[in-house]
Amino acid sequence: MSAREKARKAAAPKIDFVEWGGEKHFVRAMSGKLRSVYSELVQEKKDKGGVPVEVIAALGICEEDGTLAYDYEKPADIAELEAHDAGFLTAVALKLFELSGLTEKKVEEAEKN
Repeated sequence: MSAREKARKAAAPKIDFVEWGGEKHFVRAMSGKLRSVYSELVQEKKDKGGVPVEVIAALGICEEDGTLAYDYEKPADIAELEAHDAGFLTAVALKLFELSGLTEKKVEEAEKN
């Protein structure tokens, strides 16, 4: 298997779920592009209270096959997520950060290596 084939196989986004309201809600890791988008949003919003949790959730909530369910750039999608329970959105955001290697521990480990 070539290096490129190995990378393609490894590059499929990780998918996991959070349980909320007796249901499984699928969350996928950010792609390289979405991680760049997230980094840009953090810089843009750092003096305005940070990136809203509903926008973060839109970057990760997906169908079971990994297809994103929301578009972070669509005001209607973000408005829909704004109405969701904050605990649910936070659970999704934390799972997204875990899957994407953005927890404090993972960032520290990456910096050491």
